[in-house]
Amino acid sequence: MYAFEQTMLEGKQGEYEEFSRFFEAQGFELGGGWDYDHGYFDYKLASHPGYLFIRIPAYAERGTFGDADSTIRLGRPFLLRHKYQKGIAEDTDITLTNATFNQFAEPEDADASLTEEDLHQAKPILQKLEHAFQEQFGA
Repeated sequence: MYAFEQTMLEGKQGEYEEFSRFFEAQGFELGGGWDYDHGYFDYKLASHPGYLFIRIPAYAERGTFGDADSTIRLGRPFLLRHKYQKGIAEDTDITLTNATFNQFAEPEDADASLTEEDLHQAKPILQKLEHAFQEQFGA
């Protein structure tokens, strides 16, 4: 994982619905694993080797994360690579219920190494995002 320093996004607050629409328009998606108090806006840069994401954490300041009128605060953006296992883990118990709720394999390496090329690819996208954010929200 690589945390981006000195980004103007960190600490910005706004309504969930407005921020969600903005991030979606910039190619970001609400990442899995969000909960009532936090979530992540993800931009997938690559699928091989593993998934490479720019991730923007967001925290509920008022209301429940995901509610249109809740207030969220953005955290420090970071770059993350997940390498997933191929096939099914040997210790996995497969049942219809289990398959429904656990349809994705655990990452082989949830914090895989990043290269200079990964950073070089991500930085212009984050800069473009910051510029668009400034244009839209005047922050």
